[in-house]
Amino acid sequence: MAQTSKTFRVFVSSTFSDMKAERNALQKNVFPKLRDLCMQSGCRFQAIDLRWGVSSEAGLDQKTMKICLDELRRCRKVSPRPNFIVLLGDRYGWQPLPEEIPAHEFMEIETRVSQDALDLLNQWYYRDDNAVPPVYCLQPRVGEFIDDEQWRKVESQLRSILRTGIEGMASGYYDQLKYMASATEQEIYHGVLFVADAKEHVYCFFRTIKGLPEDRSAEDFIDLEEGQMDRDAQHRLETLKKSLRDRLPDNTFDYEVNWTKDGISTDHLDRLCADVYDSLAGVINKEIEQIKAVDALEKEMAEQSDFGRDRASFFTGRASILKTISDYIKGDEPRFLAIFGEGGSGKSALLARAVEQAMHGHPEAEIVFRFIGATPGSTDGRTLLESLCHQLTRSYGAGESGVPALYEDLVKAFPEKLALATNQKPLILFLDSLDQLSSANNAQALGWLPVDLPRNVRLIISTRYGEQLDILKERLPSENLIKLEPMPGGEASTLLDLWLHDAGRTLQDWQRKEVLDKFDSWGLPLHLKLAFEEARRWTSYTKGVELDLSVKGIIRDLYRRLASEENHGKLLVSRSLGYIAATRGTAGLSEDEIIDILSADPQAAGAAIQQLHYRRGSRRAVSHRPTCCPRAYPL
Repeated sequence: MAQTSKTFRVFVSSTFSDMKAERNALQKNVFPKLRDLCMQSGCRFQAIDLRWGVSSEAGLDQKTMKICLDELRRCRKVSPRPNFIVLLGDRYGWQPLPEEIPAHEFMEIETRVSQDALDLLNQWYYRDDNAVPPVYCLQPRVGEFIDDEQWRKVESQLRSILRTGIEGMASGYYDQLKYMASATEQEIYHGVLFVADAKEHVYCFFRTIKGLPEDRSAEDFIDLEEGQMDRDAQHRLETLKKSLRDRLPDNTFDYEVNWTKDGISTDHLDRLCADVYDSLAGVINKEIEQIKAVDALEKEMAEQSDFGRDRASFFTGRASILKTISDYIKGDEPRFLAIFGEGGSGKSALLARAVEQAMHGHPEAEIVFRFIGATPGSTDGRTLLESLCHQLTRSYGAGESGVPALYEDLVKAFPEKLALATNQKPLILFLDSLDQLSSANNAQALGWLPVDLPRNVRLIISTRYGEQLDILKERLPSENLIKLEPMPGGEASTLLDLWLHDAGRTLQDWQRKEVLDKFDSWGLPLHLKLAFEEARRWTSYTKGVELDLSVKGIIRDLYRRLASEENHGKLLVSRSLGYIAATRGTAGLSEDEIIDILSADPQAAGAAIQQLHYRRGSRRAVSHRPTCCPRAYPL
């Protein structure tokens, strides 16, 4: 199936110290050319090299592998192909401790090690009963263990204890991977060896050094154990390379270089760059051709459907207002129905569920919907109307050549396209978040929205308090204006349970009470969602947590945490939010755009380059409609 995303996001997996020359060459000579190639077709290219991006704070927090594997999963989601390349030399690389150990495995390990070893394990691994099932979590490095030398000694002891503890354990290779494999091998298993179609888009580039010493003079290029070549690591590296060759026989490239007094020769870099470019460009060009085959309307409809499914996936309650919408659709009211409520009250989720309800209840009808702000074009009145007119004419076989391009003409054409609905094929149209329309063409005044609908048409819209609601109150009778009330506490409790179950988490009774008590102050699903996103980070041994009563307060607390030195830092967070705020009223900023802006900012550039590539909190472009977007709450 062709991907519809216009972003090609490729994860670069390699060891660190030994592959600097190769990664630098790719950053300088290959990735800019791939960006240009993609830009020529209106696409984007992003190379994710976390060996440059994971901060020392992330290492101290013992979250390095989680960051890497999360980013790898994101690459696979954003761009199904290509999304992964491997660079391997003569070094197996860092073998991290598992950040989490399932409780049943930890308890079995406890029975296999000495008391002294068990004491050390319990000093560094705490049981978290908020995980479902429970896990033991590796604790952050603090105090004397911030020093790398001090930590390496403890890390080595813990690694040896865990490997002793799993000997003879009835588990498969995947379960043992976290105890035995290097960081690079773990990435490769998740990016290649566990991926069914890897041979169609994943490439490996192997470099071998001739005359490589086996002592400290080559410590940046080999694995050492007490000053000598680590034979176990060398064996694991050769086994890993063989697995990749067997899996990707036509996608593996080899380079041989010489050892010199200054390190290694670099005359292979030009060929490496050419091979990487040709390999990735070949796949990208094929994908671009398929993307071009998907027209703009199909892409808009697909993205709108994805947004709706996401919002409806955990929908809970609201039975009364859903029945009101259902009764309206079945009735003969000639005017549209308007749902209004506070920002964060769950209007988008409600309409998404109503769309699903209409699809099941009215299979004969044409169901059309737009969540305004879910895609960049949907916030612009002209683009929105043009898209709707094209979809309606296509759905009713009227021919799309007659759809005008100018806003004024589209305003006249829109009622005509609505009138294409028939008794055999009625039209049910949902338009969510009219307040998200930009000011272009004065679309916010809603002059394009017909009050009296053609026969066989039902229109359900939503908005928040403000200018659009004031306009609707002047144009509609009160019975057509339905207020979305605060969510009842029982429904909130059920919704919280659904989110926690999906995340594989639970909460202690006092933690759960903190979330639901603070929610009861306002009853806004947005507050509950933000509280959940914070609470899911709490372990069962987390103490002294407290949430703010308001949406604005909880967002402020979130930003304070992100702006701490342990996370992104105040400068990067403040500049990022400032640039996003500056685009308010437009389509927002894409991820690439905000990276470009931050990189051009002399003060933010250093922080942005070091951190933005590994800690992007949103799973989508930075726009004004991400999940839990604080768009309505100025700080």
